Amino acid sequence: MVSNHTPQLGSMHRRLTSRCQNAFVIVALTIVMIAGMTDYIVGLQIESTRTIQDSHKKLMLSQRIAFNVQQLLIEKSPAERNQALQSLSLAIKHMEEMHAASLADIAQQEVSKVHDIYYAEPHHIHKRVQAYLADANAILHIPVNDLRLEQPMVRNLLNEAEGSLYEHLQYLIHYEQEEQLGAMHGLSYAVYALSFLAILVLFVVTIIILRPAISYISQAQLKLNELNQLKSDFLANMSHEIRT
Repeated sequence: MVSNHTPQLGSMHRRLTSRCQNAFVIVALTIVMIAGMTDYIVGLQIESTRTIQDSHKKLMLSQRIAFNVQQLLIEKSPAERNQALQSLSLAIKHMEEMHAASLADIAQQEVSKVHDIYYAEPHHIHKRVQAYLADANAILHIPVNDLRLEQPMVRNLLNEAEGSLYEHLQYLIHYEQEEQLGAMHGLSYAVYALSFLAILVLFVVTIIILRPAISYISQAQLKLNELNQLKSDFLANMSHEIRT
């Protein structure tokens, strides 16, 4: 009877070990999926955040350029005009650098909504920023005493700063913020779904493992009881033989 239990326990132990290994692999794959999806969404978030920050900076620089041009029109003191010219030149330089960096980032994602906003109508931010910077550089090279509000580049620059360029940069910022929100929702749903899947897998696997485990323990207990009984019988027989 004991010899019948031993191969059964060995076979049951192997099945139990195999199921535990399979369960571990399934849970590990689920965790890897959650980590991979999280990393992908976080990457999108970082890219979107950078675009929002760049757009905010360009928006502020365009406003600073317009403010400096207004200062050049208003101020009469040579010192104040020189200060406004220096500030205007610095703002133009920073906006040019910022725009060039944005174009380099966008060139890596040719098929995207942001690419369309920069290069396609009705927004075409690239063309608007280029025209704005061209007007700003033209104003920078006009003698201050000859600068007038009626000049086309001055009027266009001030109108763009408060109108079209401002509106389209705001649109880009709003679009990226909506994309961020959507990505966060997508991440939440994905994590919830995968977490539920992991819990379900653990539950099913626990049931699959628990049943043979209980049977394995029961069989092992029976074998132990039989061995104890054999030990007791052997000792009793030996004691009887010694006495006789």
